[in-house]
Amino acid sequence: MCNKVYTLDEIRSIAAPIAKDYGVDALYLFGSYARGDATPESDMDFRIDKGSVCSVFKLGGLYNEMEHSFDKKMDIMTTQMLSDDFLRSIRGEEVLIYERG
Repeated sequence: MCNKVYTLDEIRSIAAPIAKDYGVDALYLFGSYARGDATPESDMDFRIDKGSVCSVFKLGGLYNEMEHSFDKKMDIMTTQMLSDDFLRSIRGEEVLIYERG
């Protein structure tokens, strides 16, 4: 796995085209990368408004392409997978990476 710490601009330029290709409505970054305190060992945490990502196979494809593109461990969760309490806890730090226009 890569020890690079990506900037928000780099994350957007890599992740947005992938999200678009998979039909994601919106892609948000949260966790250490969103807070600006990522280290080379940090994973990447994303939340998606799934749009047309309606099967576990399509979500798996999105995950594989993102992980391969960044060469980082990551978590990709749909909004529907998360509890209301967890959503409230991350909403203040989330950074919008992509939104379908």
